[in-house]
Amino acid sequence: MVDGIHQSVGLPSHIQQAERTTSVTSNERLRSRETQELRHSYEQAAELSPQLQQYQRAVELVKQAPDIRHDRVDAVRRQVLNGRYTVPLNELADRIAAALARGQE
Repeated sequence: MVDGIHQSVGLPSHIQQAERTTSVTSNERLRSRETQELRHSYEQAAELSPQLQQYQRAVELVKQAPDIRHDRVDAVRRQVLNGRYTVPLNELADRIAAALARGQE
């Protein structure tokens, strides 16, 4: 659109070319500034990253862990079948009381 205005006004072609070059240079500077800002954001994230990396590692470990610990289930199952599994009533009572205090069922 700008070129159309220049052509209708009749500016010499070398001025039109200089303005196009300036426009391109401005766009390049804008892209360069955006790139620098993005790079700065990444660098800031890298500075904060020791705790973030620890958190991400923990999340990955949790994601990799099975939902059911089959080894524990099998051990308890064997205890129940052998009649040796006992419910620690004090711990059970403490957990129920704590859940009720938090408003959980």
